[in-house]
Amino acid sequence: MIAFSIVIPVYNKEAFIGKTIESVLAQSYVDFELILVNDGSTDNSKTIIKDYTNDTRVRLVSQENQGAAAARNRGIAEAKNDYIALLDADDLWYTDHLQTLAKNIQAFPNKELFATNSYLQVGNKKRSRVFSIPTPKKPSLVDFFEASLIDSLINSSTVVIKRSLLDRCGGFDERLTRTEDTDLWVRLAQETQVVFDPKHTVCVVRDSKGLSQKSVAQQHKLKFEKFKDLEAKNPAAKRYLDLNRYALALESRLQGDAQEAAQLSSEVDLKNLNSKQRFLLARGTASLRMLFKIKGILARLGLGLSAYK
Repeated sequence: MIAFSIVIPVYNKEAFIGKTIESVLAQSYVDFELILVNDGSTDNSKTIIKDYTNDTRVRLVSQENQGAAAARNRGIAEAKNDYIALLDADDLWYTDHLQTLAKNIQAFPNKELFATNSYLQVGNKKRSRVFSIPTPKKPSLVDFFEASLIDSLINSSTVVIKRSLLDRCGGFDERLTRTEDTDLWVRLAQETQVVFDPKHTVCVVRDSKGLSQKSVAQQHKLKFEKFKDLEAKNPAAKRYLDLNRYALALESRLQGDAQEAAQLSSEVDLKNLNSKQRFLLARGTASLRMLFKIKGILARLGLGLSAYK
């Protein structure tokens, strides 16, 4: 039997964590442990989690607030099994998620990185993911960089990572308080392809606030210089990282950080952007805020409008 260790970092998620845990306990595949890392929550999250610890598969680990990267790493360190499944505290698994992954692990026994498809829910509307390659018809080996130029092929609620791969690549970078997941996906994708299953087994839940409403001041984000050698050798990786530079440049401009926006923009090869992206990159702060307000309205109507498209 393939056994999973499921890691959920929790910080002030009392409104969601009960449903998230229940989606795990409802899995048709039952050989797993569930590790919930309470990262210094100040709300009722810890009490809610304790209500589920009568199930012997559920463990609660508590620590002072250190951020999502440290919480995930703590859960991975506590894990007893070789296959680490990640899940965010406000997302939901459908009942066949682990069963689907177990079948794929059996079908690709020498691979170390697995993911399924997911829906993105904003408000009451759900949409399917859009990838930059044709979505495979069946579980297939896929290059992460080539596939992730619109939506990411993997995310922190769909991915399963074999411990041997984490041992080689390292875990989440705890110095980062933003984009720490992207940083890890790039390091993993340098090593291996993704066994991707097109079946939708996860619902990723996001609020409908626009990017301009999120404070990013004093946050430590992806350091692109560490991937210079990768970008020089891999055009798909360069394009993927340029799209992330572009997105962070827009975010910095929305927050009034013109210096960081200019630095990130200067590192982008404009050939890696489409005409809409080049248009947005050239906008000023006021113009961007208006456009992202429109984006938020469209999201609440169920219309996907990604800056990557």
